[in-house]
Amino acid sequence: MTSVAFDASLHPIPPSSIERLSRDPTSSGGLADIWKCLWTTEHLEVAVKGIRITDSRDEQAIQQTMNTLRRKVAVWVMLKDPHVLTLHGTVSGFGPLPALVFTWMQKGELHGYLKRTELTMERKLQLLKQVVDGLRYLHQMDVIHGDLTSSKNNVVIDSNGNALLADFGLSAALAEGDRSYGDSYLTSAVRWLAPELTDIDIDENTGPPRVPRPTKQSDIFSLGCIMLEVFSGKLPFWWHKTAQQVFGSRRTHQEPYRPQPDVSIDQRHLAFMRRCWSVKPKNRPTIGHASSFVKSELAKV
Repeated sequence: MTSVAFDASLHPIPPSSIERLSRDPTSSGGLADIWKCLWTTEHLEVAVKGIRITDSRDEQAIQQTMNTLRRKVAVWVMLKDPHVLTLHGTVSGFGPLPALVFTWMQKGELHGYLKRTELTMERKLQLLKQVVDGLRYLHQMDVIHGDLTSSKNNVVIDSNGNALLADFGLSAALAEGDRSYGDSYLTSAVRWLAPELTDIDIDENTGPPRVPRPTKQSDIFSLGCIMLEVFSGKLPFWWHKTAQQVFGSRRTHQEPYRPQPDVSIDQRHLAFMRRCWSVKPKNRPTIGHASSFVKSELAKV
């Protein structure tokens, strides 16, 4: 297996200071495994995210992924915002690539939090304001999230119930640079991805698809899907059980919502979400518009 040399650009943390709290990963997603660990020198519980590679013998693929990771780490460590999860650095020993080290979020990902917690409308809007504030900061820094979902630990909740954005740009960058990541990225995020990212031809003869590059406008589409889940408690395209079924609906540009007796959504909220879901990216609101909308709705409760 190819070994990867650490350098200062990766902000390495000594492996001896990271203590695993379990032998197996605490959770696993399409592209990575996450371990709950203790950063002993800082007396801090951390999430260590190890990126999988599809073929440990493919040195070119490993180097390509490594270059992507190095670029992302250089950006992440500079980002400081109350609603963006801080990257502390990287550590070896969790796979062939450097693993990312973040503060452990006690209440987990947004999807699970919504399922476990009954929220008032005021609390829902507060959560959405935090998500919007985090995304606004990223966009002001010219950072595209590219994988804004309620699952996969991309929106996480701290011990005080505050929402923070995580994993911005990594999944999309890996999928864009290496086709072997494309299937996993699309399948795991299809419920939230903008149509311009999912309307691609998949040719079995050429292997996994090359995923288009996300934009600020595609982030807004995904934000509308997050809003839907917070307001309704339902996943986008909740009536479909499989990713393949969702792909079928996406090909005909069906929206992520359908009227249902047990789903009650304020018409103002639905109208704004539908603007976010516009098939044409230029017709979607900006993150500034989203911020103004959520603030105005919060002032009404």
